[in-house]
Amino acid sequence: MSDSKVKSKQEWFTPADVAAQFHVSPITVRNWANSGKLKSTVTPGGHRRFSAESVDEFALTRNTKLEGKTPEKLTILIVDDDAEVAELLAELINLHIENVSYLFAGDGFEAGFLTNIHKPDIIFMDIHMPGMSGSTACKLIKQNSATKHIPVIGITGYASSAETDNMMSAGTLCILKKPFDLKQLYPAIDNATRSN
Repeated sequence: MSDSKVKSKQEWFTPADVAAQFHVSPITVRNWANSGKLKSTVTPGGHRRFSAESVDEFALTRNTKLEGKTPEKLTILIVDDDAEVAELLAELINLHIENVSYLFAGDGFEAGFLTNIHKPDIIFMDIHMPGMSGSTACKLIKQNSATKHIPVIGITGYASSAETDNMMSAGTLCILKKPFDLKQLYPAIDNATRSN
């Protein structure tokens, strides 16, 4: 991964990223944001994000010297129209891999937009979403020469065999069922990082 790619991913931080820098829990970070102590923004998908500047300013108000920020090893795009499921998946991934930067999309259109701009290292794609199905979004990603190398992991709470077949035909590595089984999730992540 090039230095320029790593630097471009340090612009915004998740609650988990900020929590790691201050050695507190993500819940504490959310409380700081809710009380107005730490400036944040909310993505169209309803996820809270923190700019590097706001984190640095907050550290100054607390007389805290942040350790050098570790570059993210991976950028993961989670595509799901249920924000709670997406946040849960991110929390589970954080238990397995350190220093991950997350992008979130609520539908296939937003997923394609974010994929083209950010070129994530792994994509988790829900099969059922409003507007554009996961299999259609996956096909478009795989047809684009700039993004076809990105491993896609399908996720679903319910899907017919025809839908899972369509998702696999579209180019996904595998399909994981919700609620997530860690014995399947973590090997799938490891496999995706090896294939990227």
